[in-house]
Amino acid sequence: MSEVLRTPAGLAGAALTVALVLLAALAPVLAPADPFASVGAPLTPPSRSHALGTDDLGRDVYSGILHGTRTSLVVALGVVAIAATLGVFVGAVAGFRGGSVDEVILATVPDSRAASGRIVRSKNGAWSSSSWRSLAVIWPSWDRRAFSGSGSRAPATPNAIMSTARAAPPATRMGSIR
Repeated sequence: MSEVLRTPAGLAGAALTVALVLLAALAPVLAPADPFASVGAPLTPPSRSHALGTDDLGRDVYSGILHGTRTSLVVALGVVAIAATLGVFVGAVAGFRGGSVDEVILATVPDSRAASGRIVRSKNGAWSSSSWRSLAVIWPSWDRRAFSGSGSRAPATPNAIMSTARAAPPATRMGSIR
């Protein structure tokens, strides 16, 4: 943990997390109004009495955001807890069972991670020929060897992964869109 806090990105992430936790804890004190009460005319612009204005029901938007931080943190912690539990379980099964179970898990986990990235990209409309050129999506046959430490491969670095992806035969690539 101390190594993470020595980097600027780690320090910024820790500061942001602490700030969000403090905002969630102090929301009742910091919020100028009840987030569910109508405190003004609907859709008023920001003013001294309503820092971010009011919504379509006349509720203070700033108060709603402060109180919404609690819900966001609870959901985020829940998602992390579920993902960590599933990850530890799947990793333990792969480690203890080994053999074909390990091979199946190692073959499917990178695919599921890549599929989630494809969903995000398609939602954002990033499917263009230029994004396909920069996106190296190939079958997990090289992936297992690169990440599991088996075989004679050196530890995977981003440059090594990209060069392996570029060197893959065209039959193993997913294809390109022009």
